[in-house]
Amino acid sequence: MKYYYSIFFFSILFVLNTNAQIDTAFWFVAPEVWEGHDDRPIYLRFASLNDPAEITIKQPANEFFPTQTINLNANDAQSINITEWIDIIENKPVNQVLNYGLYIKSTAPITAYYEEASSNNPDLFALKGKNALGTEFFTPFQSLLNSNYSQSKAGIDILATEDNTLIQINPTNNLIGYTANSSFTISLNKGQTYSLRSEYTLSELRPSGTHITSNKPISVTMSDDSILGNAYYGGNAYDLLGDQLIPVSKMGHEYIAIKGELNLDDKIYITASENNTNIFLGGTFITN
Repeated sequence: MKYYYSIFFFSILFVLNTNAQIDTAFWFVAPEVWEGHDDRPIYLRFASLNDPAEITIKQPANEFFPTQTINLNANDAQSINITEWIDIIENKPVNQVLNYGLYIKSTAPITAYYEEASSNNPDLFALKGKNALGTEFFTPFQSLLNSNYSQSKAGIDILATEDNTLIQINPTNNLIGYTANSSFTISLNKGQTYSLRSEYTLSELRPSGTHITSNKPISVTMSDDSILGNAYYGGNAYDLLGDQLIPVSKMGHEYIAIKGELNLDDKIYITASENNTNIFLGGTFITN
């Protein structure tokens, strides 16, 4: 259902200072996608710019993941199939400290993507390099489409980039094992990960606006697995949505949304990071 609809996630603050996703270092934690609906193959996809690049892929906390190396010529593109290690890449089970964080290092600037490339449930995650790392995040989620299976719920996956990282989470709706508005703390070392899942399949109970803070830089991935798209075209197809988030320090206050090709209108979801945030569309006040 990759081409039937798309949903845009936006977050609002006061500064915009990003450089797309061109970088020489990337941290990423991959969400679990339910195997029963299709979760493979999975790929890492890379493209070089004006210089050749040697790329290494590691899991700093996991000695059982073999380091992978790719060499790109200038203005080249290559992919690596990492399905063989999917059981130590997808971040599961929930509520456990895991060692599944990916670290990608390049000798020259590149772009990097993680693709869940199954036929039934695909999505492409743009890795954002240093723009994905921070110490404060708010999670945006869509609120229109339900998950189709009880095994496929909205997820929040967290990755530490340094040892002795303390992370505080305040969920806005119930997560599996954690109640809404009850703050809790987890501790991770470099390369370790933690997975959180919504308790519900209903879209209106997604943990939108969940607040995450840490004492050292982390990376956060959000996902919405196997959401039913009948609100858009009347069928029973369903698809994965997800993104690597940017922290509060990289958020902005002006965005341009690109129109897609939906049967109905595209949806824009806005998450405020401060109280009394006024939203305008083309200069016209919309909401607070």
